[in-house]
This record gives sequence, structure tokens and C-alpha cells, in this order.
Amino acid sequence: MVLGEAALFESTGFTIALRQFRRLAGATPFWEFAHRSKDPTTYTVLAEDSAALVGLAIAAVGIALSHWLEMPALDGAASVLIGILLAGVAGLLAWQSRGLLIGEGIRPETARALRDIALAQPGVRDVGRVLSMYVGPDDALVTIDLDFDAGTETADAALAMAEVERRVRERFPMIKRLFIESGSAAVPQRWSRPDAIRPPPEAMATPASAVEAPTAP
Repeated sequence: MVLGEAALFESTGFTIALRQFRRLAGATPFWEFAHRSKDPTTYTVLAEDSAALVGLAIAAVGIALSHWLEMPALDGAASVLIGILLAGVAGLLAWQSRGLLIGEGIRPETARALRDIALAQPGVRDVGRVLSMYVGPDDALVTIDLDFDAGTETADAALAMAEVERRVRERFPMIKRLFIESGSAAVPQRWSRPDAIRPPPEAMATPASAVEAPTAP
């Protein structure tokens, strides 16, 4: 009786969570959306309700077998299995959310797309490191380091940076805080991150000249 009522309540919560998850995911596969989502609530409730339903099923089987076979140990074994299940789900959720807890950045393909947008602007010679961090489920902070051709006018550089900002915000609305800089760091420092686009060897030997342009807010 108790297990049946618990299963009914958990099934109701699971159905609501599943509908919400599917609405947000759209055509994106389940695991891909769960991995890409920056809002833990979209999958935490679903995982908890799923674990609860499976745990209730294990408990029902354990109780039934312990009475049918007159082996009380099976009831205890079912409890152990439920504990392992809950620990596994908790570990999975912790692993899935760990990046958000320590400051997860945008995905590599998004960073590459930002570089492509910047490199498409006239006068932009190279794109350095793209630093990013999610400060909310749909709120990312991004800084982009640009190198301009020698002799680029400040006004032209400012126009290129403004166009980069416009295109980035249009394509990636989750980037709410965008800061664009124009090559103020030394070359070895600018290319120190493994995800940075590597400059040619001569650029590493001789710092490339860059025009100082105002930073876009």
C-alpha cells in the first residue's frame, strides 16, 4: 500500500519533469542535452524521480521475494541495492554539475565559432585566447583577444570590434557579458592556452604589432 502510493506520487513528479525536459531539449538527444545544459534543475529532478521509481521497484521485489521464499535477507539485499542506486545517481549528478561549481566555460566549438567571427573582420590578423565562464544557466562571460594588422586605424579597429560584438550577441544570446581586447599582452602569454589558435613560428619569435582599440562593453 505504502509503496503503491509512493510510486503514484513519484510517477506524477517524473511525468511533469519529463515533459519539461522534452520541451527544453526539443529535437536534441536526451544525453546530449543533459550534458550541454547549464541548468542543473533540468535534469536533477528527472534523475531523482527516476532513481526513486527504480528504488521503489527494487523494494517491492525484495519484500515480495523475502515473504515468498521466507528469506528476510532478500529484504536487506534490496535495501543495499537501493543505497547503491542512490549513491550512483548522486555521483552522476555531481559529475555532471562539477564544471558549473568550479566555473565552467563555453564549449570548444563555441569558442572556435567566436574566433571565426573575429577573423572574418577586415584588419583582424589573429585571435588569441578566448576566456569564458558561466555565471548562470544562460549567462556566460567571455573575453576575446584580437590582433590587428600593422597600421590599422583606431577607428577601423573599433568598428571591427563592434561588428564582432554584434555578430556574437546575435548568434549566441547566452553570452550576456562580452569583452573584446586588442592585443595588449605579450605573444607567449597570449597563446599560452591549449585552446588558442597557434600563431606562425615567426609570430612567436617576434611579438606582432597590434593597434590599441577601445574595449567593447
